[in-house]
Formats: sequence, C-alpha cells, structure tokens
Amino acid sequence: VSLSNRAIPYLPHLRTCSLLINYGTFSNLAAFLRQCPHLKHLELQTSDEDFIDGQQWEQLLKDTLCHVRYFKLIFDWTDRGYCDADITPYKL
Repeated sequence: VSLSNRAIPYLPHLRTCSLLINYGTFSNLAAFLRQCPHLKHLELQTSDEDFIDGQQWEQLLKDTLCHVRYFKLIFDWTDRGYCDADITPYKL
C-alpha cells in the first residue's frame, strides 16, 4: 500500500510498530509515524538507502516520536552485495 496516495489514519493507540520497508521514502514513513503520537517501540528493516541517514532519524525521534523508548533499524546490505549489517538497538 502506498501511503502517498491515501489518507494516513490517526493511530493514537499504537504502541509498537515493526515494519519491513521494501520501497518508499523517508518522508512518507515520517508522515505515517507522525500519526502514531504514543508509539513506544519502533523496529524497521530496509535495504533502501533513503532510510540510512542518522540525522533524519535523530530529528524525527526528538521532534515527533518523543515517547519512543526502543528504536531498532536493521539495514540489509545483502541486496547491495555487502554483508548483513544490524545496527544495535538504541534505548532512549
């Protein structure tokens, strides 16, 4: 489902979110996550380089996802011919 073509629902009761992202943009994901104001646990797995910018994540976590206490980003390099990279979970 492409979020860019649909209204993003408001999800105030969502506390845990685990996503596998095969395509999309960071801005679309950020728009979705902004609709989850009480999110506490966020796990993402992707091989898309649009999601690897740590400064984007830091800004989003500070400004929008202030309730997140567990964040894990797994960037899968195997699609790019590299070894698998797993970023250690960061407890906020």
